[in-house]
Amino acid sequence: MASADNSNRRKAAIPSPAGELREPKRHGLIAQLVCAAKLTKLDSITWACLWFADLSNLESLVSSCGLNSPHGFMVHRSLSKSEDKTQVIDAWAVSRPKEELEKAYEDEESDTEGPPIKKRRLTLNTEESPSPEEEAATHLANRLCTERDNATCVVTGCRDPVEIAHILPNGLGRMESQVLQNFWFPLHRFWSQERDRRSLEVQFYWLPVYNYRSRIPATEVPSRMSRKLSGTTVDGKETMLFNIATDKKLCSGDILTFKTNDPNSHPLPSMELLDMQWVLDRVLALSGATYATDEELYPDFSSNEGSFWNSEEDF
Repeated sequence: MASADNSNRRKAAIPSPAGELREPKRHGLIAQLVCAAKLTKLDSITWACLWFADLSNLESLVSSCGLNSPHGFMVHRSLSKSEDKTQVIDAWAVSRPKEELEKAYEDEESDTEGPPIKKRRLTLNTEESPSPEEEAATHLANRLCTERDNATCVVTGCRDPVEIAHILPNGLGRMESQVLQNFWFPLHRFWSQERDRRSLEVQFYWLPVYNYRSRIPATEVPSRMSRKLSGTTVDGKETMLFNIATDKKLCSGDILTFKTNDPNSHPLPSMELLDMQWVLDRVLALSGATYATDEELYPDFSSNEGSFWNSEEDF
């Protein structure tokens, strides 16, 4: 058993889940960018994207706003509140497939009096039915994942119930091609393309809950994300995870290990996709869009329920 001193040193060595927020160069680039783009307010989604964007992309945006640059207007427009960035984060917040969401909404509406709760229209109304080939590929991937991890949850050590977690939200894989293009294109402004074998260690973090804001001071510096969280709040209730093998609660900084006996037939999770997931999960958390209502995210269309997503002209 490790000594208390060693244990304390390990806890102190836990890296911040958002080290980008403390980078002086990032602070300077964001200040230059919003000044050059003549923006004093941003929505919290755009604001969060800037704080987790690749520095090289921020530098390019600043250069595009340079003196006499013809691209300054385009940068200003891309940093203004837009439907494409909102759709990206709104879609990323949805992890369950269409059928499960529709059933959940039916159950919630039957048990709830008063105004209906938020619905994720982007997922419910723009999905295509999977082809037989896609269904077969999904079934194969699920089977290989189950076999690789011995039907055991890597996080909790439980064998039942176990749900296979998709790195890329399930609903995104079923979206119409034009909607998928609208999902990927905004990411290129903030992250480089390249961000897109027997064991793999990943570090687990609980992320804090923030409120969505439609207008936020463009130069506001985010508060630091705690590196010592041991749970979160879901629907107003404290939530924790426990590992049954260690009989300990899962805390920020804990290491999770994926293993495989055959990296060719049962590959480990893609590092590129995990990296993308890590960035977008933090953008989602910092932006506060996780629990934002459709009325908050799409105020111009809240009075026309459903019509926004049903027309190709809207994309």
